[in-house]
Amino acid sequence: MEGNGNSRRLCRQYTEDSSSLDLDGRHMEGNGNSRRLCRQYTEDSSSLDLDGRHMEGNGNSRRLCRQYSSGLDLDRKCLEMARRQFCLDIGLPWDEYVKNSEKSVFIQKSVYAPNSLDIASIGARNYVEKNSFFRAIICLGQLFICCDKSIYDWVKEQYSQCKPEWFCAFGNLRRLEEKLKEHGHRICDTHVYFLPEAVEGRKLGEDIAAGRNKRTKVSCEVYEQAFEEDSQAVRFSEQQFVWFEQDEILGFKDNNRFTSAISFWKGHPDVLAVAALKKDGAAEYGNLEQGHMAGMAGASLDGAYLWQIGIDVDKECAGQGLGHKLVRALKEEILRRGKVPFYGTSESHIVSQTVGLKAGFVPAWTEVSAEPVKCKG
Repeated sequence: MEGNGNSRRLCRQYTEDSSSLDLDGRHMEGNGNSRRLCRQYTEDSSSLDLDGRHMEGNGNSRRLCRQYSSGLDLDRKCLEMARRQFCLDIGLPWDEYVKNSEKSVFIQKSVYAPNSLDIASIGARNYVEKNSFFRAIICLGQLFICCDKSIYDWVKEQYSQCKPEWFCAFGNLRRLEEKLKEHGHRICDTHVYFLPEAVEGRKLGEDIAAGRNKRTKVSCEVYEQAFEEDSQAVRFSEQQFVWFEQDEILGFKDNNRFTSAISFWKGHPDVLAVAALKKDGAAEYGNLEQGHMAGMAGASLDGAYLWQIGIDVDKECAGQGLGHKLVRALKEEILRRGKVPFYGTSESHIVSQTVGLKAGFVPAWTEVSAEPVKCKG
């Protein structure tokens, strides 16, 4: 499975962590009510109030995202930066958002860059195969929409009083799709995005501010593994990581095996990557070709405030839990540099979501985007 657009990192390699789906010694089963919603994450449902409000619903899922409530909380500084990004993405001045921050819905007419359907705001997230004819961002009880002037009145009528949490209900998406088709567009993606969990005492960029802005090219990471089934012994695994800055990443452009980690997309430069070396003895300091790498996580500069993380793991190294270790390492380094990492995947890709959770991310928002019908057959 490959990603595209604003969630270009769907990453079929996430299946290397597929064993983590059986976290309770059994497969997660359900019935009509999906009564076993990721039991392993429901130790403390009170933590669901990630942003000072409870996300309540009805029907079969009246407690949204209960499966993620493992006592984790969302980093509020990262959330603020994400909201600043959303304002850029829809062309909403930040001061106007702050004055009306208690509102649930913000709808803007798309203001396009010259000769394109990209949003004109400097620093907005624009993607090659999508445009801003219609875009919705649903984040913790708030809905941010930008849309073309031809459907603006309809969007205002439909969504000014809507409940953001239920925007992705199938009935609504069906109505939206019908309207978009009248104007030569259709729904392209509905994806869920993650931000870092809160860590007590952590401040963005603290190491850089203190002058600790150097990290070694090659580092050894030691990870505690799961308890062995019939003993109390803890197994440890040592993994050698190699870091690549923006100029070094360019060396992989003509022979790139990790296309979900680094993609060389115009307008979204790959700015940082970390790779885990295979234990084949070949990848010594002078031999850092991708053929000797077990996996790679990369970050691209997608907007003024957000760096997106993607992950690839070599098929030979799948099943070792390497994916979430690389993602976690990259996330922590991005935060150390004072930037905000985010991670995205399909709403139905539970394995990928598990990687994000294990790497210390928390679900934060969902996006619905549109594309011209001619983009696909």
